[in-house]
Amino acid sequence: MFILLSRLARLLVGTTVVIAVTGFMGFNTLTTTPVASKHKDPPCTISPSTVAVNQAYTISATRLPTIDPVYLIVTPPSGSSSVTPVPVSSTGTWSGIESSGLAGTWTYTFSGLQTNNTYGAVATCSAHVI
Repeated sequence: MFILLSRLARLLVGTTVVIAVTGFMGFNTLTTTPVASKHKDPPCTISPSTVAVNQAYTISATRLPTIDPVYLIVTPPSGSSSVTPVPVSSTGTWSGIESSGLAGTWTYTFSGLQTNNTYGAVATCSAHVI
């Protein structure tokens, strides 16, 4: 009888611990975000983001595809886009210097193979030229 009560007590304690840990872990995964995801850089940046006509600025992109071709689509305020292939580093980054002779918003879209195996925008950023 003593052995049966001892086993039941251990089973009760073990079950309580499992429920408590599982409940805590479930709560934790639903309400928190992994630290690494909070500190990711944006995939595309322009520095400075507001410039004067003909002033140079730097465009930088991260997390770009590294195996398949990547294209930079430049859309000026006039809306007539140009497409250029860009050499992406083995770490998925690209950087270049640009200047714009026309005031307005210039949009830079990096297009490449996405995770669903279709081509599309993988990073987009804009510069405001005044």
